[in-house]
Amino acid sequence: MNKVITATGLVILSASIFANPITSVVNQQLKAHTAIASNTLSGRSVAAAEDKAQRFKDVPASHWAWSAVDRAVTEGYVSGYSDGTFKPNAAVTRAEFLTVLYKAMHLETPEVATNPWYNQAVTAVKNYKFLDSKDFAKGDYNTQMSRIEMVKVAVRAIGQQAGSDNQFMLLAVKAGLISGDGNKGLNPQGTVTRGAAVTIMQNVLRVNGGEELPVNQAALKEAQANMTKAYDPWGREIRTTNLPKNADKYEYILKDVPNAAYDMPFIAYGIEKYRQTPLQAYNNQNWFPKARVDRSAQNVEDFYNALFNVDYKTIDSAWVDKIVSLMSMQGTTERTQAGVRAVTEAYVERVKAGRLVLKGEFSVEPSMIYNDGSSTYFRGRFEVHVVQGDLSMFSAKDRKPLLCGQTSDISFYGGTTKKDYAGYADIAVTAKYANGGDFFTNTSSDLTSNFVFIQK
Repeated sequence: MNKVITATGLVILSASIFANPITSVVNQQLKAHTAIASNTLSGRSVAAAEDKAQRFKDVPASHWAWSAVDRAVTEGYVSGYSDGTFKPNAAVTRAEFLTVLYKAMHLETPEVATNPWYNQAVTAVKNYKFLDSKDFAKGDYNTQMSRIEMVKVAVRAIGQQAGSDNQFMLLAVKAGLISGDGNKGLNPQGTVTRGAAVTIMQNVLRVNGGEELPVNQAALKEAQANMTKAYDPWGREIRTTNLPKNADKYEYILKDVPNAAYDMPFIAYGIEKYRQTPLQAYNNQNWFPKARVDRSAQNVEDFYNALFNVDYKTIDSAWVDKIVSLMSMQGTTERTQAGVRAVTEAYVERVKAGRLVLKGEFSVEPSMIYNDGSSTYFRGRFEVHVVQGDLSMFSAKDRKPLLCGQTSDISFYGGTTKKDYAGYADIAVTAKYANGGDFFTNTSSDLTSNFVFIQK
């Protein structure tokens, strides 16, 4: 038995001897922390039900995922934690789910490198056509997996195919693979949890074993209704009512984006005749094709997510290198580049001295990209939370902002005692031709150049 512990702590067990490629179960001696020695034959556990209920202290027999978790652990393709928990609500990455599927379905092991740790699993899943290269628009295999991404893989794993996200979800519901995410409904953009991952995996195995699963009627009704709704290329629902004042400047208006974000003014420093509204930029496929937008959005998000998540205990020179590498300094002098690094290094020392801890997230809205006739701007949602720190050491007035390298500062607008900031902001970007012309933040990128505070 080989054990892999992933970046998020998921433990995946790999057995070396298999019988039937899909439905048979391997006899395994479970780890001591499960408090059970289960033996299985043709999917039937010989452990007593009352013992199994005690397998994990956070998954009692009354838990919605108990049966799937128990079977998955018994079959040996996942395990729990050394403290006796399974953590059913913990998030799962794409790599982790694909590895679970690879092990659970006993897919043939490809002859490829074992580094990174998930390479064999991902390659195998691709070889079986369960994964399409377009499934993951943004991020990488270490990104947390969304429910619709999981559904696409699962539907293909039972031998079905669809042409849209809504069709995939409908097929999954009709097959009994998925029912809902509590009171959130189908929640296609929600994050996959450990409990949901093993539940859908067990359902895939049951369907492939010839079993007809019950269909949740509420989920079916929702999935059928979603077939009539309009969605953008990124799978977000479009609304046609309660439109913002600037609606004519955009290709469409999203249901989950507030009007205040759309009605923000556009930066207008450049030449007027060369300006492009978000509507014009969206339809300029020569300059803003979706693939380029997706890669560029990831670059901007990586930069600001690094900026928003600092911890005085761990911040170091590697963080400085990451910040600098995620910026485009094309056309700048060596003096400017050295100045950027010096400012970033000074910020690290200030974070350590002020014992600062920040948590936050930045998410680009790809339908809001525009050009002011001189520069391109990516509009996105930001959230920053000050966990702790001596804020008296951070002042934009003294060129010591709370967020590294930002000329002004959100703390200036929120007051020195404010700890939470959320809203939308425009980020200046520059094409970095050494990286295929994708956009990156630049030395002028500033969260407070044009922003609005909007709480959820």
